[in-house]
Amino acid sequence: GKLEPEDVCAPVLETAFCTHDDHAPPVDLLIRTSGEKRLSDFLLWQSADALTFFTPVRWPELSLLRFLFILLRYQLSKPCLDAICLPSRAPPESSAFCLDASVVSGSTARGAHPSLTTFGVRHFQALI
Repeated sequence: GKLEPEDVCAPVLETAFCTHDDHAPPVDLLIRTSGEKRLSDFLLWQSADALTFFTPVRWPELSLLRFLFILLRYQLSKPCLDAICLPSRAPPESSAFCLDASVVSGSTARGAHPSLTTFGVRHFQALI
């Protein structure tokens, strides 16, 4: 049938994406190679809550060691990012990569539209 404007919401939009699959997990980490510091409209909605790493290395030259380092940085950053986006949880004191919560001007729940307020916190640049 016909979709009315008031019927458009996050779950309706998500079912229309080619990445929609009940068995596919949400994007947690997005690695942008080649030194470009932009997403080029790639998975904008799906990566709203993902951590984005920018690396100057081009994709064919991305070594296993560099990839594992990116994963390690993600694992160390994840508890702090969860605490920033989930205010009920306090950030761990011992994390070496914990972001300063004072820079947070907003957050986005999974499925919500990505916003510029979230971009500054969740999509920090880690030049490796």
